[in-house]
Amino acid sequence: MNKHQGFSAKNNQIKSKNSKSIKYFTLASMSALLAACGTSATPTPTITATTGNDVIVLGADGAAGFIDALAGDDKITGGDFADFIRGNTGADTINGGAGVDNIVVVGTTSNASYTLSDIKNPNGVGIDLSIVLELNALNNNAVSDISDGEVIDGGADGARLFVYGVVDFTNTTLKNITRIDVQSKITFSAAQLKNLIDSGKFQALIGDGTSEIVIEDSGVAVELNFLGIDMQNVKEITVGKNATLLVDQSDIKDIKDIKAIKGEGAIKAVTGTLDVSGIALDSAVTVEAATTPTPTPTPVATNPNDAFAKTSTEMANLTIDGLSGTDTLTITGSLGTFNFTTAGASGANVDNIENIVFGNGGNVITGFDSAVKNVTGGTGVDNITITGMAAGGTIALGDGDDILTALTKTFIETSGTSLKGETGTGDTLAFAALGSAEGVSLSKTSGFEVLTFEDANDSTHAITLMDGITSITVNTNHASEIFNFSRQKLKQEL
Repeated sequence: MNKHQGFSAKNNQIKSKNSKSIKYFTLASMSALLAACGTSATPTPTITATTGNDVIVLGADGAAGFIDALAGDDKITGGDFADFIRGNTGADTINGGAGVDNIVVVGTTSNASYTLSDIKNPNGVGIDLSIVLELNALNNNAVSDISDGEVIDGGADGARLFVYGVVDFTNTTLKNITRIDVQSKITFSAAQLKNLIDSGKFQALIGDGTSEIVIEDSGVAVELNFLGIDMQNVKEITVGKNATLLVDQSDIKDIKDIKAIKGEGAIKAVTGTLDVSGIALDSAVTVEAATTPTPTPTPVATNPNDAFAKTSTEMANLTIDGLSGTDTLTITGSLGTFNFTTAGASGANVDNIENIVFGNGGNVITGFDSAVKNVTGGTGVDNITITGMAAGGTIALGDGDDILTALTKTFIETSGTSLKGETGTGDTLAFAALGSAEGVSLSKTSGFEVLTFEDANDSTHAITLMDGITSITVNTNHASEIFNFSRQKLKQEL
């Protein structure tokens, strides 16, 4: 056993000698792992399931796991690496765990003509799925892998979802999916797809040039904001009644092979108008220009300590200045991806506001000015970039697996700001690159479970942890960059 800075290393797993609360650490560079701990990797786990109701849990040891759960209502939990998982038939419950996992779903494939390259390199992504999917099981598949009540959760780091055949996800729970690769026809409800987009993790919907996407009516008006979603090589989209796709002309251009938009819903420009020439439109589909917003009057500060209350809709294109005093802005509803510097469809010009309280739902926030001192999160996943914030306040993130981004040693140790992850189980402190030989102490943080460090330089960094940290990821390409971890317990209050 190799000993290193208060931790013991064995079989590619690092455990704290002082507390069971620190469960595992994942380092993106094996050279960094070897430099830090002298460990060697263990064999990749391959799971053999039964046709019954299996419970499969991958641990932290080794490398990526490979799971084909076969038939049955299985419960599958991935490990700490980029696992390959196929739930197969039955109402499965899948949680990918840590690592960006690869989850495979096969629908009905009557008269399909998939080839081996569709498995070994789907959509040209360079990922080989043949360990969990065979060609003879892909063509002419009569029973879909998806059943009502199925749960597919990509886990803490998200997952790619590879979909073959005709698949109806409308009665399925989809969470923490970063990308969907479609070689088929798939159906979502409008509300379901909106929830996936608004989570802030979903980034891409990629077809193979023949793919069809169906968005069904959820019974209420639903707007799906595709700004920032990479959608390519989708041949046909059906937009159900009451559903509106919010896009810009660049989004239409990037859907390179789209031939038809069907249904009874709408596509609407976020700015300007949309040129859909060359695309076959059903007569019931409406194409709408951007709504010219009524200029929002700048709220006027009336006393030294003002309180402003705005909905997420009202925040778009808003200009607000708190002037002097200690001011509070309370927001209801989810902002999605939003900038606090520039007014627009996904931004507002917010100046001289000291306290910001976010509403429930996903909020991916950038652009705070130097007056922002205290931030309170709601439920849902909040991703807050702290760049530009004032010192000496409190950031309390609330429920959900939240992320604080662009952290520095100065902000953590000397700004006097208290950082609280609150009640989530995967709250993350995401650091910018540390300076040469720069270390950091987390003594002024609490309630965080995950740490990430970016590529820095060939030097040694001393990191003092607090109770509760269960996962650390170091993204480094420097063979001689070493992270030494030690732990400091929180003082018990009397």
